[in-house]
Amino acid sequence: MTLADILGQIRKGARARRPAWHNGLIYIYVPEGQGMAEPMLRYRQGSAILDQPYSPRRADWFADDWTILSVEELPALEAPVTPPASGPSTTTDPA
Repeated sequence: MTLADILGQIRKGARARRPAWHNGLIYIYVPEGQGMAEPMLRYRQGSAILDQPYSPRRADWFADDWTILSVEELPALEAPVTPPASGPSTTTDPA
């Protein structure tokens, strides 16, 4: 699908993303009940999930790999990130 294909669907409540996005970018959507419809980008920064107005990147405009997310996919994408466990400190004594 292209960006043009998914725009109508996100206006109706769908969430969409590109598989080419790195793991920090989650999906785009249009918030419900906010009057003027403006696409938002949901993304992860550290362990926080944030939203900002979506401005398509150059690669997004003509990409044909856009997908509509199913309701089942959303919880996994928005699940908290667990930082890796740190083991015992292993330092060497230079003396």
